[in-house]
Order: sequence, then C-alpha cells, then structure tokens
Amino acid sequence: MSSQGSNCCRRGAALLWVLLFITLGGCAGRASYDRASLQEQVPPRVEVTGVPFFPQEVNQCGPAALSMALQWSGLKVTPDSLANEVYTPSRKGSLQMAMIGGARRNGRIAYVISHFDTLFLELSAGHPVIILQNLGLSWYPQWHYAVAVGYDFQEDVVFLRSGRIERLAMALGTLEKTWSRSGYWGLLVLRPKNTPAVIQEEPYLKAVLGLEKARQYKAAEEGYETALSLWPRSLGGLIGLGNS
Repeated sequence: MSSQGSNCCRRGAALLWVLLFITLGGCAGRASYDRASLQEQVPPRVEVTGVPFFPQEVNQCGPAALSMALQWSGLKVTPDSLANEVYTPSRKGSLQMAMIGGARRNGRIAYVISHFDTLFLELSAGHPVIILQNLGLSWYPQWHYAVAVGYDFQEDVVFLRSGRIERLAMALGTLEKTWSRSGYWGLLVLRPKNTPAVIQEEPYLKAVLGLEKARQYKAAEEGYETALSLWPRSLGGLIGLGNS
C-alpha cells in the first residue's frame, strides 16, 4: 500500500504557506498540457454546483474531502462520521486505499483517474474530483487531499475545496506540479447508475467489484447493470450481475 496520502494537512508548515501565497498571487508557471486540444473538448469555464464544504482540520483532509464528495452524491455524511473509516492515526492521514474503501462502504463507485486532462473532462461532465497533492517537496512531502470543483481557462486557474478555503483559485501550473507528485491520482465518487466521463471497461468493472467486496450488493447490482448498458457482451459484467 502506498504511503502517499498520509501526513496530510499539517498546519504551520512554512512550505505550505509559501505555496499558498504563490498560488493566490498567480505567480506559478503555466501547465504543460495541450491547451488547444483540451479546449476543443470542454467549455472554457466550468464550476460544479452542489458540492458542500467542510473545513479540513489538522490531519483530517481525507475524511473532509471524502465527505464532500459523498454528500454531493446524495449521502448525508460528515467528516467525523468517516474519520474512523479512512483516517490512520499512525500515519496522521488517510491512504488512497482507505479513501476508496470509504466510498465503497457507502455504496458508491470509487473510480480512480490518473491523467491531468481527465480532470477537466470530468469537471465538464459535472463530477467533482478528489485529488491528492504534495504541497511540499520530494524530500519533505506535505500530502493533501482537495476537491476540484471547477476551472477557468481564461483566468488559468482551477477551483478547489482545500484546507479551510472554500473556493481556492489555484494556478493551473501549480496544480500540475503539486498533483503530478502523486501520479495525478484522483478519485471520482459516483452513484452506481452514473458513469465517469472518461471510462474504460476493466477499471469500471473492478470498481463495481469493489462494491461486492464491501458487501454493497444492491449497489454492485446497479453498477453491473450500468456496465452492461455500455458493454452488453461484457463477460465480467454478466458474471458479476449473476453473483450480485
């Protein structure tokens, strides 16, 4: 299990505050993605509505980020109710697999993304995305979960629910640098009847299988039915639906 995601949200770290000042001042470099190609696929500006905000307390960015995504999906959960599920005291943070497991135990599809461009495609489809950033350095990591809720290409920013800031406008260059340190790890938390904007059969079926393993059989059944609506001849979908 990766150690990324632990030791998140450490307050008082000088590097974190320096980064925030740079971000808010717009001094970060530009992201090295194919802007022209991406802008042909998504609107120039998007902001997902209905995403609540929970201030992230010390070391509790994992429960806070996951509760925001779960509440957006229609569940009444709070960071306190998720803390025992996803927070690891020995690591003073939340591991990625704990975040995935927390979503599954609440009957939601936990679909991992790992590409910079995918973030904008999902946001343009109305899906908030939990992202894992390293706000520090490779030798002094400051792992931190935030929830991406929108972007504005004209302003060159992405909007985050982050820390104690409800709508942090982070420069795209800063986002790319801090997010790339986790391999662009992002998490979609969706109802089983909903699908990611960028979807592949095998990863989606694995996500639904995770619901089975979490004993969320009704949700798994809905997930397999959704998979079969996309891939009617999917052997994994047919077997999974039969098992569920």
